[in-house]
Amino acid sequence: MVNTVYFWMAGFAALIAAVLLVKNEKIKPRIVDALLILASIYVGTHLYQALDLGKVSKSALTPVTVIDADKAELSLKMAQALESTSHVFFSPKIIDRRPHSINIPASAPQTAEKQVEALKREAQRILGGVVQRNPTAGIMEAKYALVTHDLGDPNSMSLERLSHIDTPNAHKLHKALSLLYGYAHPKPTPEEVSEAEDTFKTILPRGWYRDTALVELYKKTGNKVELDKLQAQLDETGLRLITRLVFLGCVMVLAFLVGIIVILVQLFFLPRTVTNEEQRTLIASPIPFGFKTIYGVFMAWMVTQILLSSLLQTGGIKISELMNKGVLLAACTTAVLYLASNGPGILYIYLIAVKPNGLKFLDTVKMRARVGKLGPGRLVLAGWLTWFAAVPVVLTCYLIALKLMNSQGSSNPVIALVMEAARSADIPSILMFYFTLGVLAPICEETLFRGFLYTSFRRYWGVFPSLLVSSLLFAGVHMDAGGFLPLFGLGFLFGFIVERTKSILPSMVAHGLWNSGTFTLVLLLFGN
Repeated sequence: MVNTVYFWMAGFAALIAAVLLVKNEKIKPRIVDALLILASIYVGTHLYQALDLGKVSKSALTPVTVIDADKAELSLKMAQALESTSHVFFSPKIIDRRPHSINIPASAPQTAEKQVEALKREAQRILGGVVQRNPTAGIMEAKYALVTHDLGDPNSMSLERLSHIDTPNAHKLHKALSLLYGYAHPKPTPEEVSEAEDTFKTILPRGWYRDTALVELYKKTGNKVELDKLQAQLDETGLRLITRLVFLGCVMVLAFLVGIIVILVQLFFLPRTVTNEEQRTLIASPIPFGFKTIYGVFMAWMVTQILLSSLLQTGGIKISELMNKGVLLAACTTAVLYLASNGPGILYIYLIAVKPNGLKFLDTVKMRARVGKLGPGRLVLAGWLTWFAAVPVVLTCYLIALKLMNSQGSSNPVIALVMEAARSADIPSILMFYFTLGVLAPICEETLFRGFLYTSFRRYWGVFPSLLVSSLLFAGVHMDAGGFLPLFGLGFLFGFIVERTKSILPSMVAHGLWNSGTFTLVLLLFGN
């Protein structure tokens, strides 16, 4: 692996040096052709390996595995919230004290119990699949054991399977869970109880799994003080989650309705011709860039991304592992790595397309704060309205992908990282993630995909072909099969607002709002 990465790097370095040093104008284009061919082979090889699912280790905690585990946790958190709220609102004391005008059905507690069990069964099903795909992941096996025993299925083989996983954490979890569920286990000593409590608090993530394990431990050892204290915290957490869900539901419904209105206004009240011939120069690239220039910028960006990713894997650097050393460190590292992998795209536009042709960079990528009657305020408003329109569009794309393509949702590793960070992030870490997702990502990606690629296509093609190709590229380079259609919808909207306003400022605003909104949603659902 190491030799392969350095071999490719040496090849690219040699050809780039040749391009810079060779002055012969007849030989130089041939070297550029060789560089493009080498880049194409490298990117194609990487894409082939990425799509070859058989090469993924079954024991690896892939992004799909992490996201599935997060789905299970969300179901369990919902179940916990329902248990807490039903415990509070349907307790005998409250029912006895309720006003006579309020009629609470007698079946309400039973209905809540059925919903709680259904949510836990769904989490059990998801975790069962995760365990099958990752038979040596001790933490997943322990989570599955907790859910299974909580549902009253003590015949599960999860504890036995956990005992065969040869990792320190798996051994500790097996010992602690055996204390809870080992029916032949004698009365635990205070040392064993303290060790089990420490294991649950240090290895299990904050949330349902840790809370459930501690509740069972306190029940088994008769620690009523800690049990009552934890139960009060769980009731408060459940009520807070329900409040968040109600708030999110209202916001999403409002955003969906506003988005529908924005789309209808665009379809029926604004001119169908977005750009006439007189305005074409405002949206098309300043000059007709050749195929080599457009392809060269895109390939250079792709090669940089892949090489950096390969170097990180070669060095054994994983952001998820940095979480154990501090969320702020992981957040700062994420920002630096994102800038290192995506920032060069802006540099390549300048070096390959702008500088050799004597162009102005901001004019080339359509970075304008004022276009005709559209000032900064109206351009920002256009981006904000585009974000509203993205809500129904992306939701529709997800539903189509779910129904027609049997999609299981996005498998983007960034989503898994963000979910992991949301559980324990502090204010500085949260702000750093907002900066990366809401500022760096829109600037880098919109400059490349809409500012350069889309406007370059518009020099040759009409609106729809340019939107189609640029959106396909935008969705495809994320290499996220489950999120391809929603990403395509976002790319189409971002490109359209650039076409409408003749500036990439609105698409940057819309892109930043979308990423920030997604992170906010994750914080509200998974944050502690």
